[in-house]
Amino acid sequence: MISTRALAVAEVCRHLLKRYRGIWALAWRLLLPCTALVFVYSIVAATHVWEFAPIVGERALELSIAAVVVGVLLLTRYYDVQVNAADRLIAAGFCLYSCFCALNDTILERYLGRYVALWNLLRMLAFLASQLIWIWALRNPQTRVSEEEPPPLGVYKSVAPLINLHLRSLSDRLSQLLSSKSPRH
Repeated sequence: MISTRALAVAEVCRHLLKRYRGIWALAWRLLLPCTALVFVYSIVAATHVWEFAPIVGERALELSIAAVVVGVLLLTRYYDVQVNAADRLIAAGFCLYSCFCALNDTILERYLGRYVALWNLLRMLAFLASQLIWIWALRNPQTRVSEEEPPPLGVYKSVAPLINLHLRSLSDRLSQLLSSKSPRH
């Protein structure tokens, strides 16, 4: 189930950024290593008792999923990508459920015997809360985005310089960021 949810989160990320190829290319290059770091850190930071290996692995995956959702929402905010409320709520539902599962796994690892019944109940409540968020997000029929006709040439000629200016500014900021990280002689 976790792998299916991870694939669903990847699809949500792709859906949010598919219209912006450059931002999508940057996003997966940033989010993939970040996710790997969260995963590895979660495994390394865990207790090394073999009976808890499934719990530790599950927690690492849950934290990785939450990190991806938070990362993509931060990128959409930073780059002013328009995200409709339904998509934002679906992503928030995934993040809520993954965070709760990670917290639950942490508590389960500590108090395995006394906590199992309550753990199952709380996990089900977190899943139901996520379901309610998704239902709320999708309560209205979603409109299908159709492939639109390109705008008239006059509109393109008036908007293109503004877009190019914004892209140059973005490129300059990225260049400054990358050059500030390189060692100076």
